[in-house]
Amino acid sequence: MAEKQTRSVLGVWFNRLEDAFALIASILVISLTVLIGVSVISRYVFDAPLGWVQELTEYTLLFMTFLAAPRLLREDGHVRVDIVLSQLGPRNKALLRAWGSLLSALACFALMWFSAQATFDNYQRNVIVINILQIPKFYILAIIPVSSLLLCIEFCRHISKDITEYKRADEGKRKLDEVPSLNPYSL
Repeated sequence: MAEKQTRSVLGVWFNRLEDAFALIASILVISLTVLIGVSVISRYVFDAPLGWVQELTEYTLLFMTFLAAPRLLREDGHVRVDIVLSQLGPRNKALLRAWGSLLSALACFALMWFSAQATFDNYQRNVIVINILQIPKFYILAIIPVSSLLLCIEFCRHISKDITEYKRADEGKRKLDEVPSLNPYSL
């Protein structure tokens, strides 16, 4: 009971973290929209282009993507080709989804691992992006391992859910096998 309660509390906090990241991504979308509008007006009305806007847009697009991805995964909002899944029964569908989530979790773990190494390397060497804003590169890269870790955890949550669905479908199949046949010709 205490373990389930702990998982539930951790799940709630994890969901809140994903929600906060998604909120930040939403704020970035709105900010970017306003900023691009201001840049266009500045360029064409005042003949004073804001050169740093394009660079900031590139960084913002990276952050928006990685901040929103974990919550989008939690809500099954990612694009999924389900031609095969739609042809399967509940048991095989859950099994295939669990395998897909496992492979995805491993890919996210690898991305987290290697991007964390690259981020730390850029931090240690104090690499600066040579552009208009001249930002330390690890600031830009840091979102990748953080979000990849959240995605990895979210895929593990999907695996757990899919295994539970698989077991339920298996139990339901066994119960159906125990029901005597209602075929009138078997009497």
